[in-house]
Amino acid sequence: FLCQAGIDILPPTIFDQLRQHEKTLERENIATELGLREAMNSLRQNGQLRGCLLDGNRYDIGNPKEYYRTFRAFAFEEKKLLQQTSAMSKAWPLVQHMDKLRTLFSLSKKPIYSASAPGRLDVMGGFADYSGSHVLQYPIAQNTHAFVQASNTNTVHMISIQTDCIDCEAISKNKLTVWEREIPMNLLLDHTNTLRQRLENWYNQQQNSMPSNDEPIDWPNYIVGILSQLLDKIDGTVMPIGFNIVIISDVPCNKGVASSAALEVAVARAASLCLNLDHSVSNTELALLCQYVENHIVGSSCGFMDQMTCAHGLAHNLFSLLCQHTPNPPFHNFILPANIQLFGIDSGVKRSTAGAAYRRVRTATFMGKKLMNLPNNIPHLCQISLSKFNNQYRMLLPEKMSGSN
Repeated sequence: FLCQAGIDILPPTIFDQLRQHEKTLERENIATELGLREAMNSLRQNGQLRGCLLDGNRYDIGNPKEYYRTFRAFAFEEKKLLQQTSAMSKAWPLVQHMDKLRTLFSLSKKPIYSASAPGRLDVMGGFADYSGSHVLQYPIAQNTHAFVQASNTNTVHMISIQTDCIDCEAISKNKLTVWEREIPMNLLLDHTNTLRQRLENWYNQQQNSMPSNDEPIDWPNYIVGILSQLLDKIDGTVMPIGFNIVIISDVPCNKGVASSAALEVAVARAASLCLNLDHSVSNTELALLCQYVENHIVGSSCGFMDQMTCAHGLAHNLFSLLCQHTPNPPFHNFILPANIQLFGIDSGVKRSTAGAAYRRVRTATFMGKKLMNLPNNIPHLCQISLSKFNNQYRMLLPEKMSGSN
């Protein structure tokens, strides 16, 4: 019963409600045992239970809308949401603490602009964001911080620092992962072919001077891609001829907590301030710009869920997002119920939206959608209910396919 009823999303008060229902039956001298189906249905009709749906002979909580309503029902309905707490007070002392970073920013007299974005835990539906799922995401305490400064060097000078904890005392005891790269500014401004192709050609030319350790050769693509897209939006403003950029992050990489989206959004926010675009580009536009960079410049076919969460998510809030209706997908923040805490445990398995496994799953998903031949008014797979899929579409999908098919 507990498993079928979905006790994982129901509060402990459900048992009190069932006992109260049992007492009601006793007062009315109804000589019958408490029927769980009747009791649960009665609670639903009274608006006390939103997590379970009658489906044939069983309860089904597989409906994302009901899952979401259950969380909302037991969340605090406060008019003023908690604001995202800033950890910038920890990141800036680290910039001042490291000689390499102080030296970089001292080369230019221009102001330094900073911004941050959190990683996130996937609470519901995130594996199907590109299929139009309804997702619940939770911003985590770890953040990526970006510091952006215009320069006159004709280069984009980038330093990335990854640490387990953004704290000067803790960092002195822990190993830092420091990557540094300098890319010519003209790569961003030359439009002879795509930026991705220009970067690939440049990396090939610099092969002998590229790092030989675990540093990915193309990690600057995230940063350079964001700059390129924002520079295209400048209108009547003097364009910088170079940038100094420092990234400091304690968001774990390749662990499925949106480290790349946190990087993109943090850089986009700081660079928007630097380019005086912060009032002309909304958070949603910024998130979709970041998704474009990841799709077309980094080469990862991700949806926009991670970027939207990093751009709009609030501390201690669940972020609800329907991954449909672009360019204005509906979203909402609501405070997590007081008796629920969320933790992420590192499984040790690496995960990346730019990896082969992710590409295979996404490709198979869209192959299945093509085979189902959905009508034009159903653009997303997640608009098909499970029962409708089983009744109308399941038989259209073969268990095996050959390449010739």
